[in-house]
Amino acid sequence: MTFPTLLDYVISGPVVLIVGVPIVYLLSQALKLRPKPIVIPDPKIEATHALWLIVPLTAVVAVWRTFVYVIYTPEFQLGNQHYLNGGQIVDMYDLLVYLLAYSIYFLLLVIAMRRTGQKLASIGVSRTNLGRIIMFGLSLGAVSVFVYGSYSSFQFTGSTSSLLYGLVLFSVVGFVEEAIWRGFIQTRLISRFGNLSGLVITSLLFAFLWHFPVAYYTQASENVLGALAFASERFFPGFLFGYVMIKSENIIPSSILHLFYDWSVILWK
Repeated sequence: MTFPTLLDYVISGPVVLIVGVPIVYLLSQALKLRPKPIVIPDPKIEATHALWLIVPLTAVVAVWRTFVYVIYTPEFQLGNQHYLNGGQIVDMYDLLVYLLAYSIYFLLLVIAMRRTGQKLASIGVSRTNLGRIIMFGLSLGAVSVFVYGSYSSFQFTGSTSSLLYGLVLFSVVGFVEEAIWRGFIQTRLISRFGNLSGLVITSLLFAFLWHFPVAYYTQASENVLGALAFASERFFPGFLFGYVMIKSENIIPSSILHLFYDWSVILWK
C-alpha cells in the first residue's frame, strides 16, 4: 500500500488554487453569475454559533475516524485504505458506514439551524438561476476529472462496482460537507469578518480539524506533526470550494466539484 508523499502534497496543493481559481472566475463570468450575497442577521452571534458547531463536529469525526481505522478497517475494506490496481476500493459496507456517520453530521447541522431559526436559503440552498448553477458545478467537476486523469495518464481503474459505490458515497460526502462548511460556517464567518478572512478561516478549520484524524491514521502513520502537515494540504481544495461558494452563493456547484474532486481518486489509477 502506498500513499502520496508529503512532497507530493506540498506541490499539488498550491497547484489546485493556481489552476482552479482562474477557471472558477472565468466560468462564473461566462455563465454571467451575479448572485446576491447571503444576508445573515446579527453576524456576530451567527459567527459564534458557527464556531460552536465545529466543537461537536470535531469530536464526532475524531471518534468515527478512530473507529474506522482501528476497529472497522482491519475487518472490512475501506476506500481510504485499500487499493485495487492503483485505485481505491469502495464497497457496500463502506457506503453504509459513511452514510451513518454523515447522517450524524447532517443532524448536527439541522439542530444548529433550528436553534438559530435559519432557513435553507441561509446556507446556499436555492433554486435561483438553477440551470446556470448546475452547469457551473458540472463544468468544474469535468475539469477536475480531466486534470486528475491527465496527472494519472488517464489510466482507468476498471472497478465498476467500486466506482458506482464511490459515486454515491462522494455525492453524500460532497453535499453534507459543503452544507456544513461552506453553507453554514463560511457564510457566517464571512458575514462577520469579510470575504477573504471568512474564506481563509473556514479553509484552515476545514483542513486541520476535519482532516487531521484521517491523516493521522493513514498518511502520517499516527504521527501528530506528520498528520498536521498532511492535513494542511486540504486547505487548498477547501479554499477553492469556498471560492466557488462565493461566486455562486449556492452550495450546489461546490458540492458537485467536491464530489468529482474526491471521486477522481478512485476513477483513475
